[in-house]
Amino acid sequence: MKISKLRYYIFILSFLWFILDGQVAQAQQPPMWQLTDEDGLPSMEVYDVYQDLDGYIWFATDLGVCRYDGNVFKRYATPTARSKAMSNLTEDEDGRMWFMNFSRQIFYIEKDKDEVKEFVLEGKAKKGRLLAFIVKKSSNELYILNPNGVFSCNLTTRKWKNANPNTSMRGAIWGMVQDDKKNIWYVDADRTLWKHNSQGKAQKQLQLSRKFPMGLDNIFFFRSLWTTGKKGNDLYQLQGDKFVRVFKDQDTVLQDLVLTDFTRDQEGNYWIAGFDGAYCYNTQRKPYKGGLHILPGKAISRIIQDTEGNYWITTLRSGVYFMPSKDVLYYNSRNSPLQDDRINCLTSDEEGNILLGGNNGKVSVFNQSQGLVFQYDVEEKKEVEGLLYDKYRKQVYVSAYGFKIFKKNQRTRWNFYTDRSDLSSSTMPISLDGGIAGSAPKNFTFFGKDHIITSSSNGCHIIRLNPRPNEKPPLTDKFRKKNHFAVSSYVRYRDEKIESKYPIGGLRLRGGRSRTTWGDTVNNRIWTGYFDGLFYYNEDGIARELTDKQNKHGIFALSINQSSDGVVWVGTMEHGLYGIRDTTILYHFNTGNGLVSNFCRVVRPDGKKVWLGTDRGIQLIDPENTTFQLFNRQDGLVTNEIRDLLVQGDQIWVATTKGLLTFNKNELRENEAFPPIYITGLAIWDKPTLLNENKEYALSHDQNNLKISFKGLAYRSRGRFKYKYRMLGLDSSWTYINSVNSFVRYPSLQPGEYEFEVKAVNEDNVESVGFDFIKIKISRHYTQTWWFITLVVLIGVSIISAFFLLRIRHLRRESDIKQDLRSSQLSALKVQMNPHFIFNALNSIQEFILLNEKRLANSFLGKFADLMRLTLDMSNEKQVSLSEELKVLRLYLELEAIRFEDTFHYSLEVARDVDPEEVLIPSMLIQPYVENAVKHGLLHKKQDRRLWIRFFLSPDQEMLCCEVEDNGIGRKKSWELKAQRKTRHKSFAMSATQKRLELLNYGRKNFILISVDDLENTRGEALGTKVHLKIPIESSYN
Repeated sequence: MKISKLRYYIFILSFLWFILDGQVAQAQQPPMWQLTDEDGLPSMEVYDVYQDLDGYIWFATDLGVCRYDGNVFKRYATPTARSKAMSNLTEDEDGRMWFMNFSRQIFYIEKDKDEVKEFVLEGKAKKGRLLAFIVKKSSNELYILNPNGVFSCNLTTRKWKNANPNTSMRGAIWGMVQDDKKNIWYVDADRTLWKHNSQGKAQKQLQLSRKFPMGLDNIFFFRSLWTTGKKGNDLYQLQGDKFVRVFKDQDTVLQDLVLTDFTRDQEGNYWIAGFDGAYCYNTQRKPYKGGLHILPGKAISRIIQDTEGNYWITTLRSGVYFMPSKDVLYYNSRNSPLQDDRINCLTSDEEGNILLGGNNGKVSVFNQSQGLVFQYDVEEKKEVEGLLYDKYRKQVYVSAYGFKIFKKNQRTRWNFYTDRSDLSSSTMPISLDGGIAGSAPKNFTFFGKDHIITSSSNGCHIIRLNPRPNEKPPLTDKFRKKNHFAVSSYVRYRDEKIESKYPIGGLRLRGGRSRTTWGDTVNNRIWTGYFDGLFYYNEDGIARELTDKQNKHGIFALSINQSSDGVVWVGTMEHGLYGIRDTTILYHFNTGNGLVSNFCRVVRPDGKKVWLGTDRGIQLIDPENTTFQLFNRQDGLVTNEIRDLLVQGDQIWVATTKGLLTFNKNELRENEAFPPIYITGLAIWDKPTLLNENKEYALSHDQNNLKISFKGLAYRSRGRFKYKYRMLGLDSSWTYINSVNSFVRYPSLQPGEYEFEVKAVNEDNVESVGFDFIKIKISRHYTQTWWFITLVVLIGVSIISAFFLLRIRHLRRESDIKQDLRSSQLSALKVQMNPHFIFNALNSIQEFILLNEKRLANSFLGKFADLMRLTLDMSNEKQVSLSEELKVLRLYLELEAIRFEDTFHYSLEVARDVDPEEVLIPSMLIQPYVENAVKHGLLHKKQDRRLWIRFFLSPDQEMLCCEVEDNGIGRKKSWELKAQRKTRHKSFAMSATQKRLELLNYGRKNFILISVDDLENTRGEALGTKVHLKIPIESSYN
């Protein structure tokens, strides 16, 4: 890297700054802002500036080196330095920052480290005064130049060697430079130009003549080799085999400039800096835009352009200047002939001159190349609120505590007034003396070329310029008759003591305070913004209000204009911008869909596009494509408060409270640079931890309180950009925060794997390329680990399994006991029932014997024996087939038939869809109900005893239905007879059968159901009893 003799002796030459500071030439300036020691800069004397590969800005100052991130200056201590004044910043391929001090010590800072290390020279390299050093990026070598020669050091092995033994450097140029191909150039004491190629080989390039006026100051490389002459104010470029003097035609500008820096920006423009500011020249080496001279009188030490396109300008007494754009020019009372910084309104004439109305009661005519060419004095020295230039009459209309007219470039003034003597008493005059109706217009515009429409506190008026006799106003007779129209008002001309007048015509549209107006000549319509809403007038002259029906409020206009496609644009006080075609709202823009502010002071169409002036900057709106381009302080405006705008071809003029600005609309660009983003810190429970290169962190379960810090670099935004971040594993959506908050906290992350991602979003909503991230894995407490949970589960399952096994075993034992008990009970019931049969049968046999009925007794005994054998066989079975049950029933009924002789008839019916061999039912289930029907229903009946037994299937084929029906005396009569007995017999059969049913139904899904119907005639007399049994079907196949 080069080190300038001029910079080394900068403290000697800096006294020139005091001389030049009082002799500052006036020149328009691009807006810029200043960084000083109050912002954290170590010193106001800054010698060098450099942007590293990560995007940070470094400054070498009189009090050391610092790094700037757009918000904070980070200073680096150099404890071994013999001088704090630093210069010659450069960066190597490993990200180390190198610099040296005025005591010729070399220092470096490792990437992402805070410690400054001194690089100690050895051998012949440390003998003699160090003239220059360069870090050769292709070979990781350090080259130094001193009076003993050129030496190189391998930064890995720290071994030194003589890089060019064939040269002498005593009396050589104090400079080395590295070109874009990583070749190193220098000139030795014999005036030989040397080049060290990328392999480090020294090659002679050119032998310079002794007559060549090369100084001992600087050598530069920008697409070619450059050097300065002996005087330090002329430049030479290597062209072929010789140096050629350039910028010769700029000698008058540069002859007094002590050159301190020479550079080229990203567009190829040249910047020549010295003790009287810096000059910019275009690629043809002509003055940029006719002559751009920035910071005149300031001693500039260095100029660079960063990746966003911003310019950083360091000075020897005034700190650092930041210039976002060289294409925005700024005029005020300090750098131009303008006498007032507060500019309220703008217009232009046919020659391209800009007319400015300020607060000092003057109208200035300004030309960008000629400066101030004329000035109108409004006399009252009041605020100029409105300007209008009449190209047809070469007149200027001014609103400043009245309505004035000036002839172009003439200081004489015309005032509007009304000669009341010419008006009838029935006509209300339009007083124009001192303003329309006593007040100056707030706004006026042409309606055609012969009429002016004005807005004032007393309403909206139409003024006819130079009316012909008996001429009617531009609207209909009907409208004229409804409104006040002065047919012979006058304009008064003042020129010392001479006074003359000529007539004008005037017409008031509507009373009330009016802020703005517009004449739509395409549709022959007038638009006016009143204090109570937006009104328009068609040819019928009727005032009609246009409201925002969708949002249900009025439209309170501040500015009205019309684009080339016929759309009328209305800027409002609180509701944004409206676009109206005919009388229908076509567009409505506000902060919810693109505007930066709802306060729209100025509307200026540009073709189909619209320039909008607000309290937060300027916006260019393309309504067809719905795009919004914002220009504000970050882009070079001196303030965001816009008073007026003027579109003059490609040139945009801006009136502000701090002066006049102008820029070419094709040159001003949004900041399209991707802002770098870096995670700068990780703190666990507010205790910082070192950042890992692999960006992965394995944390314990109690290290779950995290603070993650990050830094985005967006210099043009001036700290007004945004961050967006998310923690994957916790939430996949992005969260936005202001750049003031450059950290985020996670107070209690649960165990798991996370990835934190963060981006920067600049002032024009351009995001970082990719994102910076860290991966975090928080382990679980051992009680939450898989092996511990598995062990606990296994133990728990074992305990529960053991418990359930014991419980199941216990329940099974209880169930077996209960089942055995039920079986024993059923068996006991059956055993009890068998003697019951025997008892009843023996009674019948005894009766036959007593009656000497031997044949019946013998037949009865035979059938009884068969019945007893079947009963004994069935008593050991839980279930029997229906056919076996039918056999028992038949034998029993045959015995009862013998007993009752011819008075007993029975019927046993089985439906065809019932298979008696396959259907299983509980044994001895039907017989008790049959026996009960005989004993209690038919026994007490003397004649015609009948019994019906029917078997059939239920409709769903799931149940076997059995009906036992008798025509006996009925249950009621039977209970009455039973109650009359002296000795009451306890019926065992039915109670045993009911208990047996309960036992049989235990544990069944489908129960055995029983119901009894008492049969009666219409008179309520008993006809018998019917028993219904429903038995779930079980097949022998199962």
